[in-house]
Amino acid sequence: MPLAPCARAPAQPRRYRVLCSSSSSSSSPGWNPFQFVRTVLFFNKPQLRNPFDSLTSQTESAPATGGTMGKRRALVAGATGGMGKRITEQLVKQGWDVRCLVRDVPKAKEMLGENVDIVAADITQPRTVQPAYFDDVDAAFICTAVRVAPKEGDTEDRSKYYQGIAFFEPEVAESTPEAVELRGAETLVNELRRVLPPSDGVVLVEPSTGSTLGGALTQWGPIDDVVMGGVSESTLVVEPGAGESGESAAVFRGVVREENNGGFCAVRSTNAEPPVDLSRCDGLAIRLKGNGQRLKVTLRTDTGWDGVQWCASFDTPDGEWFTARIPFSEFRPVFRAQIVKDRGQVDASRVTSVQLMLSKFEYDEGDGRGLQKNPTFRAGPFAIPIAGIRGYVAAPRLVYVSSAGVTRWNRPGINVDEEPPAVKMNDMLGGILTYKLAAEEVVRNSGLPFAIVRPCALTEEPPGAPLEVSQGDVIRGKISRDDAAELCVGLLSTPEAKETTFELKCTLPFSEPWTGEPAESRDWASLLKDVKPWVTGRTVDDGKTYTGTTPERDASPW
Repeated sequence: MPLAPCARAPAQPRRYRVLCSSSSSSSSPGWNPFQFVRTVLFFNKPQLRNPFDSLTSQTESAPATGGTMGKRRALVAGATGGMGKRITEQLVKQGWDVRCLVRDVPKAKEMLGENVDIVAADITQPRTVQPAYFDDVDAAFICTAVRVAPKEGDTEDRSKYYQGIAFFEPEVAESTPEAVELRGAETLVNELRRVLPPSDGVVLVEPSTGSTLGGALTQWGPIDDVVMGGVSESTLVVEPGAGESGESAAVFRGVVREENNGGFCAVRSTNAEPPVDLSRCDGLAIRLKGNGQRLKVTLRTDTGWDGVQWCASFDTPDGEWFTARIPFSEFRPVFRAQIVKDRGQVDASRVTSVQLMLSKFEYDEGDGRGLQKNPTFRAGPFAIPIAGIRGYVAAPRLVYVSSAGVTRWNRPGINVDEEPPAVKMNDMLGGILTYKLAAEEVVRNSGLPFAIVRPCALTEEPPGAPLEVSQGDVIRGKISRDDAAELCVGLLSTPEAKETTFELKCTLPFSEPWTGEPAESRDWASLLKDVKPWVTGRTVDDGKTYTGTTPERDASPW
């Protein structure tokens, strides 16, 4: 959509597309009433009554009320299995609403109790997987697996299968690996793509191509200190070649002056109609080239232009591209630099506009110290290239429970006889690892914020053993289901795990049982600090190349 300039702007070099400008025709500093009028009219076009009224009273704008954090809801597919049951228990323990997708409802009620929402579906029959089951889901766990049992039979509670230490020759007891592992995962992921946020977030501003802005907020205008008698001026232009890799960038440039009690420049988007829903995101991300100064970013949740707004400050490195990620919890309610008390948290479900500001002022905290100053502020000219603004997703929202060994069945040079039984018996079990690996690819290609966990042999041992993670699919060992489930749930609050695939085991030898006490808490971020996104350990190029620990894709800056 072509962008209308906010006012008659001075001539620009041809490489620029002017989005907005507050530049005065006068080269000498002096308050410009025409600039003031242009600013007011640009942000008050729908109003026919006196637009200056909104400058004088906070009550003229609709109140910017804060939001509240509702209870989170997780979906667990395969909730009656060994891992699914424990993941459900961990989620309930941590205060989540849990919806369990199972085949056998009476069995699930007996096993999981009344504190969860149980829905019936067979993932091998897509028509039974109802879209309503996924409504209001914030996170999901896929723990489904084709049923494997000892050929000699098992107990009613499947104790031979679950114990994980002694070997019993297995067979596929129901359905097929293709139907459950692959087609079932496809069915679930297709539904989850409707309700979970994209891994790269919700695009608000994206000037990477051409001379216009893409995203939800395409029209911006200056709102400099002229509104309070100052003489600063700024503009926002899309400049081809100004981006990090030579693409276009939106450049926030201007001159900030302290005369006339001024000292700030800002650009702000016009009101989005309808408001942008960022409630599925964790915060606001801005990728820009810093100038060594502290900036402010503001969210508005009403349509007024002078009322309570939600502000956060962030420092920028000088001359370096970086991504500022500001959680919604760090945005504070502010009216004209005064912190407003008792407003709760910003309502991210109805963001009407975004503002970026360079200011000598910070905030008046209401503690008697008055308006604080920006410690890194420098008056004078500035130019800040912006690659984009998005609502970001910090950590995984989809956790897929896979299996160690899933890439070894076709790896060149591997001695299959030295591998765990599932690798040796992959063909005999209908390609169980083949289809599980294919399901991993479905998850990785979904565009959702995922983590794929590949536990080694799952056991019924108690939790608390020391753990080890690895990538490239080379380790062997065992892991308690309780420990694996606790980690899976912990991934929802571990940014280090986003877009990763890794193997998991305890550090004890396979033959040594764990008899220690459960760990009081685990530091999942430390455990996963060296895990890299997009490492799969797959064999590619028609079975010729083992990728090892080399990432198959570049990590997203978002």
